[in-house]
Amino acid sequence: MFSVQECKTKIVGIIDRLPDSKIEELLDYASFLSSRYSTPPESPEEREVRLNDGEEFMDIFGIWSKADLEEFNKAVSDLSKIDPADWT
Repeated sequence: MFSVQECKTKIVGIIDRLPDSKIEELLDYASFLSSRYSTPPESPEEREVRLNDGEEFMDIFGIWSKADLEEFNKAVSDLSKIDPADWT
């Protein structure tokens, strides 16, 4: 598996070898995806609601034990690994 930094390095290497026309095509597609999946700006009222959304969980913030943290980190450790086979 590759680290995130190794993946970034590989991607930059691939992009550096692309002809300009393909880079333009890639940038157009990135722009399309960005516009399609970005969220519209929120109003001050929507922002206030979103910022207060977590109030119902305030009683459990910051009370993780070391064991809880270790269990959580173990459960999500695979999320930081990249398997090249997934991309072929």
